[in-house]
Amino acid sequence: MTDQRRMTLKDLAQELNVSTATISNAFNRPDQLSPALRERILKEAKRLGYSGPDAKARSLRTGRSRIIAVILAESLTYSLNDAVASEFLSGLPKFLMPTATRCCYCRVAAMPHSRRAPPISPMALSFMD
Repeated sequence: MTDQRRMTLKDLAQELNVSTATISNAFNRPDQLSPALRERILKEAKRLGYSGPDAKARSLRTGRSRIIAVILAESLTYSLNDAVASEFLSGLPKFLMPTATRCCYCRVAAMPHSRRAPPISPMALSFMD
């Protein structure tokens, strides 16, 4: 690849003389490849600047973003000072890591003179699973 565009899965497959399915398996289904082949692909991908499948393209194709919203009624600072909330908030990303799912923390303030939070805009959450 000689120009300055982003390296693609197809470019990497051509560079390594393997199929695009093999490259995809290296990132998405590692159990389908020998450890040596997967290691070679990941090492070369890093050297060539390929960072893995494009999350935006994957979400368009699958209809899933692999992002979950964690709705906080209090500020994040307050939540991290609460022992139980802190344990949950710090453990959730570790729990989700094997699934390549990420967290988006959203604070929703209660409406004045009410203990209820305002409705969350569907647009705000449309990119989350």
